[in-house]
Amino acid sequence: MASVEQPEHFNAFYPEHLGRAQRRKVHYQGLEYPGEVIIADTWNPGWGSGLARDIHFRIVFLTTPCPMPKEAIRDGRIAVVVPGQGPDEAKEGLRKEFGAIKEARALYLTGRAPEVIAMRRALGERESALQREFQHHYARSYALGRVFTQGGIDVDLEYVLADDNPWAWSERLASTLLRQAYPALPLDSSRFPRPLTQEDVANLYRGLFQGDGEVRDTILAFAPGLGITQIVEPLVFNPKGSRVMDIIGQELEAKGGYAPAGEVLRSLIHNHGLTEDLAILYILAFVRHAHAEIELKPHHNVLSASGGPFPVDHLTWDMMPEVSYDQAIAESLGTLRLEPSPSWNTILPYARSMVAGLEETQDRDHIAAQERRLLDTLTSLCTGVEETRRSLENLAANLNQDASEVLETLNHLERLSSASNYLRFYQAAQETFQSPSGLRQALDSYGRLAQLAEVASEIVQVKTYLDGVTVGRDHHALALDHASLLGRLNLASLVSNPALWEGISTVFAWFRSHYESAYREHHAAYHGEALALSRLLERTRPQAEALARFNTIHELGEPVGVDVVERFNGLEASFKRCPIPESELSLEQVSYCQGCNLRMDETMSSSKEAERVLRDLERAMREYNRRLGSKAVQQILTDQARGQLDRFIGIVQVSDISALSNVLDDNVVEFLRRFLRRS
Repeated sequence: MASVEQPEHFNAFYPEHLGRAQRRKVHYQGLEYPGEVIIADTWNPGWGSGLARDIHFRIVFLTTPCPMPKEAIRDGRIAVVVPGQGPDEAKEGLRKEFGAIKEARALYLTGRAPEVIAMRRALGERESALQREFQHHYARSYALGRVFTQGGIDVDLEYVLADDNPWAWSERLASTLLRQAYPALPLDSSRFPRPLTQEDVANLYRGLFQGDGEVRDTILAFAPGLGITQIVEPLVFNPKGSRVMDIIGQELEAKGGYAPAGEVLRSLIHNHGLTEDLAILYILAFVRHAHAEIELKPHHNVLSASGGPFPVDHLTWDMMPEVSYDQAIAESLGTLRLEPSPSWNTILPYARSMVAGLEETQDRDHIAAQERRLLDTLTSLCTGVEETRRSLENLAANLNQDASEVLETLNHLERLSSASNYLRFYQAAQETFQSPSGLRQALDSYGRLAQLAEVASEIVQVKTYLDGVTVGRDHHALALDHASLLGRLNLASLVSNPALWEGISTVFAWFRSHYESAYREHHAAYHGEALALSRLLERTRPQAEALARFNTIHELGEPVGVDVVERFNGLEASFKRCPIPESELSLEQVSYCQGCNLRMDETMSSSKEAERVLRDLERAMREYNRRLGSKAVQQILTDQARGQLDRFIGIVQVSDISALSNVLDDNVVEFLRRFLRRS
C-alpha cells in the first residue's frame, strides 16, 4: 500500500485523506522507525496483514465504531483505535464547514489586494480553529473507545489522547507497540547523541568501508554502540562481540552455511527490531567481517561506488568499498553464504585492473586464454618492479631519506607475481590490497614510481652537485635558492607527483648558471690575492730566515719574535693554490674546482695575518739591529782588536732589515758568536 509523509499540521480528517496511509517516523531506543497512520471511516481487511520490511508499525484510527475480530490483526505492531460513539451532528457540521472553507480558499489563492489577503488570512484562521475543534471531538470519542492489537496492549487512552493532535496520538501508540514488540534491541544506544537516521546509516557505510573522512563524527557517535567498532578504536571497523553478527552467523549455521539474504534481512527486522537500512548495513558488515559472500540476483540493480553498474554477480568481503550503499540494494541480494566460491567472473574486478579487456565467461578454453594474458602481465610487472626498486633505493640513499613506505607498494605488487593461476592471484590480491580499488591505487602508485625511477639518475646528479655547493656571506640570494632546491628534493613529494621534477630541473639549470658565474668570479679573486701574497712571502723569506738565525745567537740576549718564524711558515700553508687556469675551469659536473677544492665561503683571511706577521718580523729585526749597534759601541770603547772590530762594524752597518738578512749565513753567525764571546 502506498503511503506519503505529511507535515505536522496536516489535517488528517479531511474527507479526501481518509483511508490513505500517511508515513510517520517514531524514535525508539535510539532508532528512527518508519510507520503508517491511517484515519478511515471503515475497516479494510488488508490493513491487518503483515507489515512490509520498511514499515515497523501501523496505527489505524476508525471514525465509526465497528466490531474487530481478533484474527483480523495478524501483526503485533498493528493497532486499531475504534471510537466509543459514531459521528454526531456536530462532527458532520464541522466536516461540511471544512468543505466550504476549502472551496472558498480556492477562490482566494491569488491576488494581492488588501481585501483578498485579509480574506485568505481569515479563512486560514477559521480552518485552524475548526481543525482543533474537530480533533477535540474525536479525542473525546476515542477516549470512550478501545485499542485492538494482535495480542492485546496495555495502554492508557487518557495518556494517548492527552491533546488534540492525532500525530501525537499515533506516536504514543507506536512507541507502545515497539516497546512490546522489541523490549530489548541487540545493540547499545545509550550513548547515541540522537536517534540514528537512514542518512546516518549510509554515512557509516561510506566511512567504515569506503574511507570517507567527512563522516568521522557519525562513526564516533554511533558505530561503537552498534557494535561495529570498538570503544578503544572507534573509527576502525571491528565488530568483535557484536550481538547482531552472532545472530546472523547462528542463522546461517543453522541452515547449513547459507540462506536467502532476504530471509536473514526479515529476521533482523521483524524478530530483532532493526530498521531495514540498519539490517542491510549489518548484513554487509557481516560479509566484510566473516569473509562471507552474497550471490546477487540475475539482472541485479547494484551500483558501484563510481555510479556505474556493479561489474560482478557476487558481493564478497573485499568488494564492500566498491559498492554504492543504498537501501534498494536489498532487492538485489540473493544467497548469503559463509564460504565463498570464487570463479573466473568473481576475480574480474581485480584482473581487469591488471589487463584491460578481460571478459566474463564460463567457457574453460576462453578462461585459460585470458588467464595466460593475466599471468604474462604479472611476469612483466615483476621485472618492472625490480628495476624500479633498484633505482629508487639508490635515489633514497643519495637523498638520505627513508624509502620504506615507498617500497611497500612495490613489495605488495611483487606478491602477485608468484601466482601460478588466477585463483592464486585472486587470493593474493584480496589479502594484500583488500579490494579492487586498493589494487588500482597500488598500480597508480607504481606508475608514478616507475616515472620517478626514469629520472632518478638525474635527481642523484643534481643532489650531488648541490651537496658540493657552498655559498659565501655576500651571496644571500644564491643561498636561499640553494636551500629551496634542496628542500624540494623530497622523496615523498616526488613520489606523489613525479611531474614536479620538470620544474625542479628548470630551476636547477637557472641556479647553476648563476652559481657558476659567482663561483668563477670568486675563484679568480681568491687566487689573484693568493698569488700576490705568495710573491710577498717570497720577497720577505730571507728576513724570516735571518730572524731564525739571530734567535740561535744566545750572546745577543733573549730571542725576539720566537713565534714569528713559525707564523711566517704557516702563512704559506694557509691558502690554496690552483693548477687549473681560469679559462679551463669546468663546473658542468661538480660545483667546485677540482684543482683546488675552493669553497665559495673561503676567503683570503691570510692577507691580514700576513700584515701582522710581517710587522712583527720587521720589529724583531730592528730589535736585533739595535742590539748589534749597541755591541759595536761597547767594542769601540773597550778598544777591541782593530781588525775584528772593523769587520764587526761592517756587519752592523749592513744590519738594516733587508741588507743584513741577505748576508746573514752560517759563517756570519759563527763570527758573531766568537766576537761577542770575546767581548
